[in-house]
Amino acid sequence: MADPERLVPIGTLKGHTAIMTAIATPSDTVDEKIVTSSRDKSVMIWRLTPGTNSSDTTINNPSAPYGYPFRGLTGHSHFVQDVALSSTGQFAVSASWDSELRVWNLQISKSTRSIRFIGLPLYCHVDWISSVQFNPKNPMVASGSWDKTVKLWATEKPKHIATLRGHNGYVNTIAMSPDGSLCASGGKDGVVMLWNLGERRTLLELNAGSIIHALCFCPTRNWLCAATEKSVMVWDWMNNNLVNELFSWQHEAATPPSSSSPPSDGPAAYPPPPALPMRNRNV
Repeated sequence: MADPERLVPIGTLKGHTAIMTAIATPSDTVDEKIVTSSRDKSVMIWRLTPGTNSSDTTINNPSAPYGYPFRGLTGHSHFVQDVALSSTGQFAVSASWDSELRVWNLQISKSTRSIRFIGLPLYCHVDWISSVQFNPKNPMVASGSWDKTVKLWATEKPKHIATLRGHNGYVNTIAMSPDGSLCASGGKDGVVMLWNLGERRTLLELNAGSIIHALCFCPTRNWLCAATEKSVMVWDWMNNNLVNELFSWQHEAATPPSSSSPPSDGPAAYPPPPALPMRNRNV
């Protein structure tokens, strides 16, 4: 009998020509697509078709293809580090090491059968952009960068609306709260900064003690989780309280890891970014 808590691979999607960096899925389960970003400088839209893309149309047949690349979106001149989908699944935003954000309308034009890129590339960061997120409740996007800032953008007519400063090192990751009122950011300095988006100010700082690679809000509690180089930390941000800290060796039969740090596979392992050309920036 299959273990209900164990994930089993059922299909492989191939289309990118280099390492994939991010995957975004729509909140609407009826919309059977995913969007990915890659170091091949592109964003890919995939159609998911379980068991229907071959002569064997048996649903959930592990031997049948489970999807195919539907559209490739190009325009970035460097690695695309992150991609996010709007709550409706109609729009995507991509973030690249070329310091650009691009907003895409994924609704196919009936006249051209193409996907429309909205407006001009959004220039405002002066270094690699590492993370991007849509606000789930408001027409807003947040981006984090190696220039140590978080920036806010309007999406209806894409433009820069605010810059949030406070980090002392590059920003690896950002996350939006379920109600859209807060944004969390973290990175090299090991500090999670919680931002009040309405007032454009720092609400709280949480010390993780090591480089932060990922953040997420709990959808049902006032909890914020951070994946760091050393552990996973869970805070009750409302009460500024650390709920738990989880170490990988706690869930393995092996002995705890030694004090020496493993090789990093995050941005810290990458070479310094090249100098960026001067551009007219919409700041």
